[in-house]
Amino acid sequence: MEDQAFIRNKSGSLTAVCCAVLVLIAGCSSSPKNSEPASSNPFSTNGTNNASAIKINKLRTFGDSYTDLAYTSPRAMTNWAVEVSSMANGLENYAIGGAKAASTSSIDFATQLNNWNTTNSAITDKDLTVVYFGYNDIGRGGTSDNFAAARAGYTDGVNRLIAGGATNGNNRMFVTLITDWSRTPGISDSLHSQVVTWNNFVASVANSNPNIIAVDLYTVFNRVQDKPSDFGLVNATDVDKERSYTDYLFFDTLHPGSKGQEIIARVFKHYLTRGWNWASTLDAGTSATNQLNQDLDNNLLKAFNQTATTSQGLRLVPLTTSNTDGRRSGRDSRVFNLNQTARNNLEESVANGVALDFAPANSGIWSQGRLGVALTQNAQSTRLTDIEDRYSTRFNSNATTLYWMQPYNNFLFSTQLSRLDHAFTQNGLDDLLNRSVTNDRSAHTWSLEGKLRYTYAFDGLALTPWASLSQQNHTLNGGLIQSLYTSDVQFSQTKTRDIYSGLGVDLQFSPIAIGQGRKLLIGAGLNHLQSLRREALTLGMTEQINPGVQMSETIDRSRVRKTQLSLNAVVAEHKGISYGASYAVDLQKPSETKAVRVTANIPF
Repeated sequence: MEDQAFIRNKSGSLTAVCCAVLVLIAGCSSSPKNSEPASSNPFSTNGTNNASAIKINKLRTFGDSYTDLAYTSPRAMTNWAVEVSSMANGLENYAIGGAKAASTSSIDFATQLNNWNTTNSAITDKDLTVVYFGYNDIGRGGTSDNFAAARAGYTDGVNRLIAGGATNGNNRMFVTLITDWSRTPGISDSLHSQVVTWNNFVASVANSNPNIIAVDLYTVFNRVQDKPSDFGLVNATDVDKERSYTDYLFFDTLHPGSKGQEIIARVFKHYLTRGWNWASTLDAGTSATNQLNQDLDNNLLKAFNQTATTSQGLRLVPLTTSNTDGRRSGRDSRVFNLNQTARNNLEESVANGVALDFAPANSGIWSQGRLGVALTQNAQSTRLTDIEDRYSTRFNSNATTLYWMQPYNNFLFSTQLSRLDHAFTQNGLDDLLNRSVTNDRSAHTWSLEGKLRYTYAFDGLALTPWASLSQQNHTLNGGLIQSLYTSDVQFSQTKTRDIYSGLGVDLQFSPIAIGQGRKLLIGAGLNHLQSLRREALTLGMTEQINPGVQMSETIDRSRVRKTQLSLNAVVAEHKGISYGASYAVDLQKPSETKAVRVTANIPF
């Protein structure tokens, strides 16, 4: 906190106050470690959106030889289902080579479901089911009944899985748009239209249920075959059994080799986080808004204290995130992780701005207040966190804020109404596919925050407990987004609302002379931020490969709970030179967030 010019000094026991604060800190330190992030996904082990944190409970696959372990294993070939199962607690692969969706043989979809039923393996929470049929229903000569039997068998099978719980709650079902069968060496290119017809049907199945997702293998394999050199291949047309493990696409006239299987696996992994990456972009706006509220609160409080005893009128106030005078509020503590894993998750932030500050000229209590408008800019970058994520995002937020600060006796009430405009640039890179994409997105946020402080002043110490309440309305504008794997995706506009409460206490000791004109400034803060309400996101997505089919996905957003402790000390030299050190930690997850920072401020 900052020194408060409007405070009336109170007498009291400094020892008693310090003991009370230590009790409060100790109580928060022992609170449960249930801090939750801004958004969640069903398969995340810790609530984050990193691929390294994804864990499917059980992966179940139904299909033909493209999925069947009995086909890939004897050939020492990569199997996409095995690759994806590295993110699962177990794999149940019921696929059989030569199988069809149509109920016409003893190896069809219905038979595979019967085999599953005999295992008594019930679908439980966070299971993923994958259905991948179509090649054998087209066959070498094409469908003879316009897919009537295949549609019926596929629909019945999907309905049996739905009845078994495959789309309940946190469970998901992936249905697969097949690669262009007509471009397979042993198949006539005249069957292209039938591939499109089948894929349109599969996409319509996904459109019937928000927890069924259509996985597009068609687009990425067309890209590979159109320009194989971009994907590390020398040939995507002919067959070479030996080289299909390295630089040829096809193992035989009907099947891709290990390279193709690896591409299939990456596409399925992409769909595990597709909607969540979009949600993470929206949550970046939430993070920027919380940061803005912190920075404005601290900067405007400092400006208020500097003008509380001056005459009324206008003045220009510079705003910045930096604070080198040792009197940082607990809310303003930056927590930087020190371990190697967390270091990859660092967000770099630089904010600056200016406020036009005004004090009313009328007499009475209102003349003690300040109001004004602040213009700020914040630039942040989120680095790649895991090789599976393959995306980094940078964004800028420009904000306009109307504020009012009003003291009354030892109370200080402040309120901030902000409009933030966010501009995102996302870069993606997949080294296996040798493909990169860049996407621009935009969003805006309305934020209203109110805060009430009460300050006790003692000899050598100021103690300020405070409480806050805020609401944020976020809108992520729709747009056409390039994907590393699929056709371009049109996202609809997304809106959500958050409500937060905050409680805290700030300590500020009077400057201590340490000789030769130096002063030591010591401060501390403890605060707790918690979300009272976070609305789920409903995403609407239309892939260009299926322009008439809109897929939707609902993503629950976990509660936020953070308890932050900060300790700050600064040695102030002459001529504005100062050196500081700070310690900060989120007491909800101390092992991940402990941090120490050393700073030097040398004006020139």
